[in-house]
Amino acid sequence: MLKRFLLSVCLLWSPFAWSQGWDVVAAPDESYRSRWVAEVKSVDGHTLRIYRRIQHINFQAFAEITLAGGKRFGSALPLLSIDGSEPRPIERPEEKTATIKSNKVSWRVWASTTAELLPTDALTPWINGSEIAFSFADDKGRQQTARFTLSGSGDAIRRIVSGTYK
Repeated sequence: MLKRFLLSVCLLWSPFAWSQGWDVVAAPDESYRSRWVAEVKSVDGHTLRIYRRIQHINFQAFAEITLAGGKRFGSALPLLSIDGSEPRPIERPEEKTATIKSNKVSWRVWASTTAELLPTDALTPWINGSEIAFSFADDKGRQQTARFTLSGSGDAIRRIVSGTYK
């Protein structure tokens, strides 16, 4: 009985107990150039979105983090870590697609000539992982971390990339 109680308390206090799962929702505005986005919120109210764009003959997926509570990004791009892996830059140096605007950072996470995710694609760890964390310096130089669940991300991300949405 005591074990069940302690397990319940641990689950309620876990970082993801109060966060929302992944969902496919209407894009917040026209700047996404996409009708739908896959999104998840962190326990701190930050939002992580994935959205698709089609450019010429390429399908592309972009990620965006929007900070809540008046927080702002500093000038350096965040580092990402999936399931405790070594933090790495959000994009490869040759990419040059990332932009930081106050409380938002966005970058291209995937590109292909088909709307199908392959096991070797950059989004595969997002689909197979359980947590993604972004480390960054805020506009005051303080180190911050935004953590998001990846539980349930597979279906939402695949729907966005494939264009099947709802």
